[in-house]
Amino acid sequence: MSGIASGLLGWLDVSLRRKLAGVLLAALAAASLVFLVFLVTLYRERLVSERQTAAAQVTQLLQATLENAMLKRDIDGLRDVVARLATQSDVERVMILEPSGEVRFASSEADLGRVLDLAGGALCPGCALAPGETRAMTAVVQSADGDEMIRSVQPVRNREPCQGCHGPIAANPVNGILVVDYLAGGLQGSMLRAGLLMSGLGLVAAGLAVVGVWLALEAWVLRPLGRLGSVGARLGAGELSARVGSTGRDEIAVLGRRFDAMAGDIERYMEVLASRERFLQALLDAIPDGIRVIGPDFGVEMVNRAFLELHGSSDLQVVGAPCYRSSHGRDSPCPTPLVTCPLQELTRSGASLTCRHRHVRADGSELFVEVSAAAFETRRDGRTELLIIESIRDLSKDVQLSHEHKLSELGMLAAGVAHEIYNPLTSIRLALRSLQTTPGRSTAGETDYLALIDEEIEKCIEITYRLLKLSMPKSRTPTLVELNQLVAEVVSLLQGEAESRNVAIELDLADNLRIVGSDSEMRMLVLNLVQNAFHAMPGGGRLAISGRIEAGEVVLAVKDDGVGIPEADLERIFHPFWSRRADRDGHAGTGLGLSICHNIATSHDGRIGVRSEVGEGSVFTVRLPLARP
Repeated sequence: MSGIASGLLGWLDVSLRRKLAGVLLAALAAASLVFLVFLVTLYRERLVSERQTAAAQVTQLLQATLENAMLKRDIDGLRDVVARLATQSDVERVMILEPSGEVRFASSEADLGRVLDLAGGALCPGCALAPGETRAMTAVVQSADGDEMIRSVQPVRNREPCQGCHGPIAANPVNGILVVDYLAGGLQGSMLRAGLLMSGLGLVAAGLAVVGVWLALEAWVLRPLGRLGSVGARLGAGELSARVGSTGRDEIAVLGRRFDAMAGDIERYMEVLASRERFLQALLDAIPDGIRVIGPDFGVEMVNRAFLELHGSSDLQVVGAPCYRSSHGRDSPCPTPLVTCPLQELTRSGASLTCRHRHVRADGSELFVEVSAAAFETRRDGRTELLIIESIRDLSKDVQLSHEHKLSELGMLAAGVAHEIYNPLTSIRLALRSLQTTPGRSTAGETDYLALIDEEIEKCIEITYRLLKLSMPKSRTPTLVELNQLVAEVVSLLQGEAESRNVAIELDLADNLRIVGSDSEMRMLVLNLVQNAFHAMPGGGRLAISGRIEAGEVVLAVKDDGVGIPEADLERIFHPFWSRRADRDGHAGTGLGLSICHNIATSHDGRIGVRSEVGEGSVFTVRLPLARP
């Protein structure tokens, strides 16, 4: 039963129409039931009253007949009247009682001689007769078979002609009591039929009223509310131009117009918000560093174009995804003892912080960045939330800037050398050749000396030329680079420093070590590797540079017998700004030399690796694609 009730309530709860229909039907049923009960009760009382009136009139006529028979002392006639009266279709029983309550005459012999307690209401409920009481009474009673009867109780008054038998009127006001039971079997059926007829008419009238109310509600309430709901759903789905378009002057029409006005305001506000969001996104995209906003649940809420380009990701891959997935390639939050998590740190402290991370691009390659983070509180859904704004700077840009800065310094140095040495040497060389070509001015020995001086001046000019080539800016168009000649020229520039450090340099270069790339960058790569080897041998040693061709690649190896690199540091030596140089020769390094080498190798579609043992030395190996013939 409870399941049916809950199912009915669930069915009603779906729509307002069902609720109204249920309420109206329930009200109609209740009203019909109350109306039926009221009509049945009222009609029953009316029928009983009419039957009682008719019974009283019949009883009075019967009383006159009986009084006439009594005066004539026609006992047999009296019995005959009682018997014939009982044969009437609507008379169930007739009794004549003594004032004491004894039944003297009765249509049923079984009632003769019975003594009824008149004062105790034995005749009928509410029919208690005091001795000598002369009022007539009528009531509805139940027969032995359970049928309803109308009992008429009529006391027969004592009169002057009757005083001879019954005594004085003052002493005996009542000669007897006439009791007649009229059948009321048709009363209930008649009452029910009349009640049903009236209830049916009332039900039809109420039904018509309900239909009228329903049509009015449908036209003036339900349909307008349905339009409001439909437009609200369209607005929620993003169709901000949806309108109700209400006409009329009633309350719901006014509500519809106000709803349309509110929808117009929402559309304008959304346009303003969208414009501000586009402006904010454009502002973020104009920042060269990567920007991202992280929510309290590690979800990325906003990024700029620089972040996406830096990590090689799309907006769909980053926004909404956890921050540790888009930046660190992890499926769970970063372990805080090993990685500084700005979200967790700023949630506790609330201050800003700067840290360095190793991010992972979408293609799996590593990216070394500096993260500057700050906390920002905002109100959403009635509560305060903490957002983290990260500014992510690519440290490889610093490496590139340092690389370009070094090239710029070398360019300035080369320009200075060209001005301070190359030009004077050229003048000396011209003067010297003028002396050599002047006939009769020099002896044979002097001519030899002049040739030797000219040869040394040529070497000085060649050194300045090599410096100029080392400082040449990177060409936008790759060129064919001869590594055999390039390595030899860079080593010749560092030969003086090698002798001062007591380092012996050995070259073992195969033929045709050719690549396609930037000549100046290759010179910078070799220069950094050689100088790094010098720093690894503070007490001097042997530096071996070899070059060979393997599997379509040029393999350039720089081997030293210096102090070596601890195994724990091998994975970090190519990180920007990481250096152990101060531990070896007492001079602090920038930590950019090997990072620049790594950047140059990868930009030429190559790679660089290292093998090292502490106390035995290190071998740096650069692999670059071999140039096709």
